[in-house]
Amino acid sequence: MPPEVATMDEYVRRAIDFFEQAGDYELNLPESDHTLVVGSQNGYLAGRVIYRFAGRVFSHAAEVLAKYEIDTKKDILGDVTIVSASGSRNIVPIAGYALDAGLPVNVIVCKEDSEVKREFGDRINEILVPATDEPPTINTSTYGRMVQGITHEDMKTIRKAIRDAPEPEGGYGRFGAFSLILPDNMPEVAEMARWKINGEILGRQAGTIAAYKTNMMHGAGVIDSEKELYVGIGAKCDEFGTTRGATHHIGVPDGFGPLGYMLLSYHIIGMIQKQYPAFQERIWEYKKMTSGWEWVSPI
Repeated sequence: MPPEVATMDEYVRRAIDFFEQAGDYELNLPESDHTLVVGSQNGYLAGRVIYRFAGRVFSHAAEVLAKYEIDTKKDILGDVTIVSASGSRNIVPIAGYALDAGLPVNVIVCKEDSEVKREFGDRINEILVPATDEPPTINTSTYGRMVQGITHEDMKTIRKAIRDAPEPEGGYGRFGAFSLILPDNMPEVAEMARWKINGEILGRQAGTIAAYKTNMMHGAGVIDSEKELYVGIGAKCDEFGTTRGATHHIGVPDGFGPLGYMLLSYHIIGMIQKQYPAFQERIWEYKKMTSGWEWVSPI
C-alpha cells in the first residue's frame, strides 16, 4: 500500500521543521566565469534562483534545450551545472553530452547513489544536498534546501509569515479559479508556483495561473471567472477582479526572500488543494505509469 499523500501546506511545514532542526546550510558553488544552469521544470527554476542570488554569471536552459545551449556557447562556458532532486531521467544524457563537449559538470542533487552518479562516477562533481523524503513531484524540502544554502533566510520569519497569512472571507473553497500574483523581483518563484498549482497539484480541475505582477498585466486578466480569486502574495492585485471575481492580499515582511516566497506560495496552494483531492489520489498511479516512459535526450 503506497504511503498517504498530504496537501502541500503539510510538506511546507515539514520542510521548515527540517530546515530548523538541521541548522543553516551552505551550498558551495564551484568557481566559474560562466556557468550553464540546466534542469527540468522546478529544478531548472531553482537553479536560476541559486545562481542569481549567488551573484554568478550564468546562462540557463530547460532540459530540452541543453544541447543547443552547449553547442552554441561551449567556447565561453566554464562549466555546466545540472539541478535535479533525483539525478535521473534525461539529466543523465545531458550530463554525458556536456562531458563529451569537454565541459566540467556539476550536479546538485538530493538523492544519494543517483542514476547520474552511478553512470559517471568521479567524472562529475556531485553536490549532495540533504532533504526529507517526499512523494513524487512535491520537491519542497529538496529545492527549498538548495535555495536556503545560498540565501540563508530566517525560518522563524518564514514560519510566522505563513502562520499570519489570512484566508479570504469564507475560505478558499468558495472560489473555483485562482490567480496567484507575485512581485516582479521573484519571476522564477512565480513560475515555480505556476507549475506547482497548474501543472501538478490542481491541473485542469480549476482555472489557475501564477505569475509575477508585470507578466500578469500582459493580458492575463482579460478573461477571468465569476468565481475567480486573485491572490496578491507580497504584491498588490487591486487592478484585477474589478468587474468579476475577488481580490485577496497577503503581506510579507520587508526583505522577504525567494525561499520565503516559495514556501508561502506552496502553503497557499496547499490550502486551495484541500478542495481538490485528485493529486493525492493519483500520484502513485502516475509514478507507476512514468516508469515505462522514454525520456528525451538533449535536443
